[in-house]
Amino acid sequence: MDECLQTWRGRMFKLNLKNTLSEKSLCDDKIELEGLREKSNSLEELCNLLNNEKHNLLNERSVLVSQLENVEAKFDKLERRFTKLEEKYVDMEIEKKSRVNQVEELHLLLLAQKEKVNELQSKLEAHYNFTNALEAIKKLRAKPKVNDKYLPYFFYC
Repeated sequence: MDECLQTWRGRMFKLNLKNTLSEKSLCDDKIELEGLREKSNSLEELCNLLNNEKHNLLNERSVLVSQLENVEAKFDKLERRFTKLEEKYVDMEIEKKSRVNQVEELHLLLLAQKEKVNELQSKLEAHYNFTNALEAIKKLRAKPKVNDKYLPYFFYC
């Protein structure tokens, strides 16, 4: 029986040693599991933060897209207005050139009319002077004087 007890003690010792190793291994595994849980929780929180950030970025992106569409619409509207203004400017430049030509033509006509008026005034003045001279001659003929013999011949015609 001694031998049996010895064998049994040996087995118990081995089982006790295995049990101690298993408990130590289990304790280490529990510590590792706890560390992994904490890491998992941290990663889950990080994942939630990243998902929230992604959601916020998507919202911000949609706001920016909307703003971009508004700016593009305004830009298109301004571009159309600018094109119309350019067309009006070209039309106005053509009209301006036409008006300038008309003004130049009218200026030339005015100068020609002034010249005609000056000519007519000169002729009228000459005619007036001639008429006055004839009237003066008629008066002189009506009253013959001593000095009439000195007048040229055409005064007597």
